[in-house]
Amino acid sequence: MKTSFRITLALTALLSLRLVAEQAGADQPHPSNLTGQLAPLSFSKNPRLDMVVVAETTADGAKLVRPTPDQPVYYVAFDNGYREAGDPVANERPPSAAEVARVLRQTLAREGYRPATAQTPPTLLLIYHWGSLNRDSLAIRSGMELDPNLKARVALVAGRRYEHQIDDEIVQRQISRDMRSSFPSSRFLSVQAQQLRELAQGDRYFVIISAYDYAALGRHEAQRLWRTKMSSSDAGMAMAAALPALVQGGGSYFGRDTDEPQFVRTPVGLEGKVEAGSPAGPEVSDLTSAAGRLNDPFVRDLAEKDGAEVTGARPRHASS
Repeated sequence: MKTSFRITLALTALLSLRLVAEQAGADQPHPSNLTGQLAPLSFSKNPRLDMVVVAETTADGAKLVRPTPDQPVYYVAFDNGYREAGDPVANERPPSAAEVARVLRQTLAREGYRPATAQTPPTLLLIYHWGSLNRDSLAIRSGMELDPNLKARVALVAGRRYEHQIDDEIVQRQISRDMRSSFPSSRFLSVQAQQLRELAQGDRYFVIISAYDYAALGRHEAQRLWRTKMSSSDAGMAMAAALPALVQGGGSYFGRDTDEPQFVRTPVGLEGKVEAGSPAGPEVSDLTSAAGRLNDPFVRDLAEKDGAEVTGARPRHASS
């Protein structure tokens, strides 16, 4: 039933977004691929993943100079673990936590972010989350607000530019449906926003990285500097292959602020065989002596709140 829904969704998007495909040109991912693959990517000789990247900075983060391999920035990382929000999916096999950390470390190094050492103390705390954000069949809208699960899926693909207008449009459509009245909602959204709304309706694989000012942690202040959200449809590709590809394809957007969501097509399997494993809980980077600070309950609570914000799920734990 789930596969049938994805195929129907992909066909609908293919028809409604034909104009976008014509305007985007050959170098852009095809809208049907952005919504969901009609055939498994594993059948392709050289599979590529069509993904959406939303990169945002805060006012403080916008003041930072982007690093380069020659002028790096140093970090410590906190893996907040695998997350599966929404309806569970049978037989889903995520990559191991070690595999995600390895690919992330390599991609960060390529972009000028290096693990801190005793000689090069950290200036950034990187909290990252990975997994799937699925539709929630039990979610309930509260008044004029989207249910947290759908709201998180909209934010995952839409970013600040489109998020609120898509939220409002979906709520109005839901209210209109409840009242059994007509609502020509599509006229209120641009073609781009309609495309993003279609993407948000489906299940998504994701990797999300939030960067915080490391020095502020000592004052128990959560000063976020930037966040990069990378996601793809979960149709047509195993999670164990998709998540590393998301990191590799989104690396050039770390620390940046894009005006609107970016559509990226990235090769899959650049690093060879992907290691699948059991989902892991939160793990702290052991790369530097600074990792001891990351065991502070304040940091662990910050990681949970960050994860709850981006997935629409409740925090898994809180300090007493």
